[in-house]
Amino acid sequence: MRLGHARLNVDPETVGKIIRRSLHLDSKLGKKTIDALLDMALPPSAKPSES
Repeated sequence: MRLGHARLNVDPETVGKIIRRSLHLDSKLGKKTIDALLDMALPPSAKPSES
């Protein structure tokens, strides 16, 4: 998370979206399970904004 934000100048929300998308494509876990696990693991700044 910090590498993407500090070195690549990418905001935490975008880094979180990239991690979620990658896991949704590569994991055999369901979308709800992945999202629940990432919600617990990622900082609030990496969570998607409500639109």
